[in-house]
Amino acid sequence: MDAGLQEVRDVVSRSALSSEVRRQVLGRLDQLPPLYRGLEATYESRFHEAIIQVTRDVLKCLVAADGASADSRQVAEGFVSTLQQMHERLGLPHLGLKLPAPTPAPRKKAK
Repeated sequence: MDAGLQEVRDVVSRSALSSEVRRQVLGRLDQLPPLYRGLEATYESRFHEAIIQVTRDVLKCLVAADGASADSRQVAEGFVSTLQQMHERLGLPHLGLKLPAPTPAPRKKAK
């Protein structure tokens, strides 16, 4: 489990995300290890729900702040893929994560 979470951190750290987005994402990722330990120890749904909420927050952060960036999309895809693989490998409940649609650029008003 720790190896999978470290893999996600490494992807974020190596990315070309802005320093602010990287800081926000890594801060949210820091919330996951104790949640996974709680889930592993008790299998209580509250830990699973908290993990889902943190992962959704990470995805929202990636798409909202750097939504136009190809790198943020790659990080988000890697994040989802790595977590899903980790869950399958460890026999944990599926997260059901989907990448949010990129925020469309505002349209210019016709004159």
